[in-house]
Amino acid sequence: MKDQLPNRFSFRISVAVSLIFLILFFTLSGLGIHQLHKATAEVKTMVFSGNGVSEFFPLHEDQGTAFDKEEGVEIHSSDIIHNMHMVVFRILSGFICLGISVFFAVLAFFLERYRLRMSLLEVSRGMQIIQQGNFSYRIHGTVIYGAEDLSRAFDEMAATLERSDKARKTLVEIQIRHNTQWIREVRRRQKALALHKQRLEEKVAARTQVLESINTALRSSVRALERRTLEITQLNRLAESLQNAKDTRDAASLVVRTCQQIFPSDAGILALSDTKGHMDFIVGWGRDRPDIKNCMGEACPRKKSAGDRVSVCGAGVDGCEELCIPVNPREGKGAMMRIRLRQMADLYGRKQAARRALAGSVAGHLTACLTSLHLVDRLRREAVTDPLTGLYNRRYMEETFVRELSRMKRDNLPLSVILMDVDDFKIFNDTHGHDIGDLVLQNLAGILKKDVRTEDVACRYGGEEFLLLLPGLFAEDGLIRAETLRKRVASSPLIIEGKEPLAITLSLGIASWPDDAATSHELITAADKAMYAAKLSGRNRVCRAASVDLDSGI
Repeated sequence: MKDQLPNRFSFRISVAVSLIFLILFFTLSGLGIHQLHKATAEVKTMVFSGNGVSEFFPLHEDQGTAFDKEEGVEIHSSDIIHNMHMVVFRILSGFICLGISVFFAVLAFFLERYRLRMSLLEVSRGMQIIQQGNFSYRIHGTVIYGAEDLSRAFDEMAATLERSDKARKTLVEIQIRHNTQWIREVRRRQKALALHKQRLEEKVAARTQVLESINTALRSSVRALERRTLEITQLNRLAESLQNAKDTRDAASLVVRTCQQIFPSDAGILALSDTKGHMDFIVGWGRDRPDIKNCMGEACPRKKSAGDRVSVCGAGVDGCEELCIPVNPREGKGAMMRIRLRQMADLYGRKQAARRALAGSVAGHLTACLTSLHLVDRLRREAVTDPLTGLYNRRYMEETFVRELSRMKRDNLPLSVILMDVDDFKIFNDTHGHDIGDLVLQNLAGILKKDVRTEDVACRYGGEEFLLLLPGLFAEDGLIRAETLRKRVASSPLIIEGKEPLAITLSLGIASWPDDAATSHELITAADKAMYAAKLSGRNRVCRAASVDLDSGI
């Protein structure tokens, strides 16, 4: 239970009583001194005047007259004694009132001291409770007279800490949920890749068994079977090499290098397509390579009729057989292989069919590799990008920030950082809904993507805050970039069908190394305080950290 603080009126009453008794002290003391002075004056008059002497010493009067004089003297003496008693009484009463006044003054002092001590203890107890993690504690219910500003400031601080703690917990929960989904998706795709690999291995094993049975049955074609085994070995090596391929071009080069060994006397060409089906990268082997221009895109008749199967396009140069093999992965860019096989002495056409199957296996490995590369690339992009805006996320920014700052220090070059926040973003969500708020963020992200240089890093820092990393840029150039970005955003309202254009403004803060801070964390903190100063200055403006008091944020 909280200690009850003394009432403020108890202090006022004590002070009032003390003043009243002090006034009584001066009043009674003054009256006593005045009466004492008056009695002293009467005594002096009685003693030194002629009447006074005759009254005390009747030398020429008769007996009766002397008696009357003596009686008058006694009456005057009793009055003087009475007056003296009253003087003493009033002076003593005055000092008693002074003592009571001092008592109440001391009481008021200790009451006020106790009240202030209890107020400070209440604030100290609140700080201890907040330090333990209970940000919901408030002291506004406790009457702290004279310390209302301290109580209000404490409650505002506690409310701010409570909101920050809730936001941090929400962000952690979202991150955990996102990571959990990402891990589940990775595991699911790993299982799918493992199953696909198992199926490919089963196919290879089946082909190997067929070749072994043919080798056993047809001992006369040992050299052909050895050649076939060599081809299968090259195919397995190709599968292992494709697992370590860095990108699609690296995979295409590995396939062509393997085809040079599997089909040394033949010629072929491999083309990778872009998202529109046009040729993006072409590589080949052998002489008299076939033409592949007519095999790219959706206009290829063999691609439409054959799908992923190996099809014979017709006779090529000198009666060679030309194979058209489309490579259609489940996801990502496709490819097209065209191989010109020379005719072999084959009575039943088994050798040529085996070579077609070998070409199909090569294409199958390439298909699996392209699918795997696309999945890995997509997972890598999802790990470092924000799903809503398509910009880099905060984790990628922090890693890149440290790396770029180290590089700038090594090359003795400057580095600037711009931290920006959408003004009144909560109004967009509350008035138009979160869908419109998402469109605002996506619109701003589109402007940032168009405005950045190749070496710049634009990311979503959190919520409606965005961060722009500018390696090699001085603070003055960064201010120009920030002002240009602010004007561009302000002049690019969000156009929504059926609604009026929504104006978007930014508050931007900029900090630069080495002028404003020494570490990445200090640079972000300085830029954040500069952005906060821009908001306090009226929003829709740019503030530099060097012009802001970093200790107070003003």
